[in-house]
Amino acid sequence: MKLYRSIHDLPLHRFVECITTDSLHSLIIEGTPSEDELKTTWHKIADQYSASVGNYEYQIYLNCFKEAATLAVDLQNIEFLIEALRKAFYQPLLDALNKAMQTSVVLEGLEKEAYNKELDSLYRRSRGLKIRLHLKKAQYDALSKKFEGTGEKPSRDYFESMMITLSDHAGFQLSMNMSVFEYCERLKRFIQYVEKMNNKKWQK
Repeated sequence: MKLYRSIHDLPLHRFVECITTDSLHSLIIEGTPSEDELKTTWHKIADQYSASVGNYEYQIYLNCFKEAATLAVDLQNIEFLIEALRKAFYQPLLDALNKAMQTSVVLEGLEKEAYNKELDSLYRRSRGLKIRLHLKKAQYDALSKKFEGTGEKPSRDYFESMMITLSDHAGFQLSMNMSVFEYCERLKRFIQYVEKMNNKKWQK
């Protein structure tokens, strides 16, 4: 009989299968262990996971909430500025819009048709931000199931959302074939990176 007994060896996809379905047979490498043996092994792995990941998962959850809230405010601000400029040209409003969208559009002196065409272009560009907001909200919804006291066990969506975040940070698609230990380490390093970036912002 052979089992996965450590987060260093257990592939993440098998860990997810165990924790989301309550079936512990994914711990089996070979043989036919008893249910008691599986439960004892799983409890040890769960303890290793908790000790390794600490509160880093919760930090990612909070960071996701902050990002979604920021995107929502940015989008609302951009849409307000575009609509205000449709009613009348005012340079401070355009300056604010250019800053929010990281553009350098010039509207002063344009004929009405060209003026509205530029605003239409800015509005279409802002739809990319709306898509990002929808994706971030979907990610937050998946994470919130674990952290908002619903009593639900973590879902597969929760882990997939975490993997999307970590893949975005790594710059390439990560595989759930990685070990649980590697997953925990990537969580820690991501949060450490975010905290470092936030500290730099405060120092400016």
